Amino acid sequence: MIVIYVTPIRNIVFMVGLVPRIVSLANDLPGVNLALSLHAPTQDLRVQIVPAARAYNLLKLMAAIDCYSAASKRQVFIEYIMIGGVNDSDEAAHQLGSLLSGRQVVLNLIPYNPTETKADFKASREDAVHNFQKTIREMGQDIAGACGQLAVGDLKRTSLSARKVSLDIPDIEELFTVPGRRMVK
Repeated sequence: MIVIYVTPIRNIVFMVGLVPRIVSLANDLPGVNLALSLHAPTQDLRVQIVPAARAYNLLKLMAAIDCYSAASKRQVFIEYIMIGGVNDSDEAAHQLGSLLSGRQVVLNLIPYNPTETKADFKASREDAVHNFQKTIREMGQDIAGACGQLAVGDLKRTSLSARKVSLDIPDIEELFTVPGRRMVK
């Protein structure tokens, strides 16, 4: 008989934002951590950086994160690639701080590595990354970080019920399975 034991604390599922899978992850794979490839604080910017983000609205995605956190009692790892002149502004930092406010997440700021794509992206300058981190701290976020990884938690701690979001935003699966639903441009 062979017994295999996997330590759950070290297992992480990385997702770009499949809402139904995020909601069911805590039940489907108990003890497994979730990492979300967010990369932008708004839906419009996110679809420019992550084309697959068109499938699920950002508000619905964040509501799914809240469901996962409540069910699993675990933090969510937020992956955020720092792209120079695209998502590293002071405004983006304020938007991200607001989006993550009250959520138990670990924010991982990742320098952009050039790839062969149509996008002309470049890595953020070191001072832009420093200012981004500083802005998030100044927004009242409790941040502990090393090597670009920041643990973010709201000092004021709002309850999940105080942050209810309508889940009636059509997602990619509903567009093809629910009669009468149409893709909105």
